[in-house]
Amino acid sequence: MIIEFDKVSIAYDGQKVVDNFSLSIEKGKKYALAGPSGVGKSTLLNAILGFVPISEGSLKVFGKRVCSEEIKYIRSNIGWVPQEFSLKLDSVEDLFLYPFRFSVNRKNRPSKKERDEIFKILNLDPEMLSRSLDEISGGQKQRFVIASQWFLKKALLLMDEPGSALDEESQDLVFDLFAQRKDLTMLSISHNKIWLDKMDKVIELK
Repeated sequence: MIIEFDKVSIAYDGQKVVDNFSLSIEKGKKYALAGPSGVGKSTLLNAILGFVPISEGSLKVFGKRVCSEEIKYIRSNIGWVPQEFSLKLDSVEDLFLYPFRFSVNRKNRPSKKERDEIFKILNLDPEMLSRSLDEISGGQKQRFVIASQWFLKKALLLMDEPGSALDEESQDLVFDLFAQRKDLTMLSISHNKIWLDKMDKVIELK
């Protein structure tokens, strides 16, 4: 199993946000967490990344317990597409190339030819790289981040509301791109029926 939640509970200030949650995700499967706001979906993704400590139960990723001793290895094998972008970057090119600043990812930096091929699949114009981030839409930003994640070739991809800023055609393009990688495990958060219908399994949280 790539991810194993075993009776996991997570609390903030003594208030349980996640209570006795169990889920096992197999390699290569595409899963989504659905449900109303406030039920702990983002908390579960943050726990996988080691940003939120669990108060009860066990959480393993790649067979390793999520803890300070293992978190560097775990994070180095995870791709991440957030819903919102908080990075202070100047241009679209900065956004696209940001992951390749880190030594663990530098070997995967694409050539111009490779980059343009993926941009074409995702309906992105390479000339947009010179624009400021304020000049492009939220959906375009998300697709540039998704293009970066494709080249990182991580074993596990976490996505927070990947369809929130994408139209139906773009959602199809994104899913079809990652579906080519049969070994890629994906866990996303979504309220979007179009996206959810593409998943191997949807876990509805209440």
